Amino acid sequence: TEDQCRHIHEASLEILDRVGAQLDLPEAVAGGASALQEKPNIAC
Repeated sequence: TEDQCRHIHEASLEILDRVGAQLDLPEAVAGGASALQEKPNIAC
């Protein structure tokens, strides 16, 4: 459902944030996060 897609999408952004913080790669994470935000259905 759309709710499941949104949940997966938000979880993906959370994971990107955590990995980026651990690896200290904010630019890479920001790029990945913005790519996901532009294509919110990528996880479907």
